[in-house]
Amino acid sequence: RSVFEARVIAAMAERGLPSLVRQHPVIRPDGRPAFIDLAEPRVMLAIELDGWATHGGRSAFESDRTRGNELLLLGWSLLRFTWLMSDDYICETIDRTVAQLARNLR
Repeated sequence: RSVFEARVIAAMAERGLPSLVRQHPVIRPDGRPAFIDLAEPRVMLAIELDGWATHGGRSAFESDRTRGNELLLLGWSLLRFTWLMSDDYICETIDRTVAQLARNLR
């Protein structure tokens, strides 16, 4: 849905990392729908990609925090990244987190 999502997906593919689900649907505690930018549903990992253009305003900042808290309350682990973070950092962090969460399922 966004250039940032496409960039992260491409960077992960270049590194041979597994694909993530884009715009994964969830139901918020109040029954409203929401979508996780990128997700690994098998280990309940939510990844939010916060570009300044769409997340830089006060209302977006506030709603992002609320939605992040709701994901945690629903049992999801949450990683947040910004556009300026390097692809290497983003990919390594996602890969390590997925591996850790998968180990915890065993």
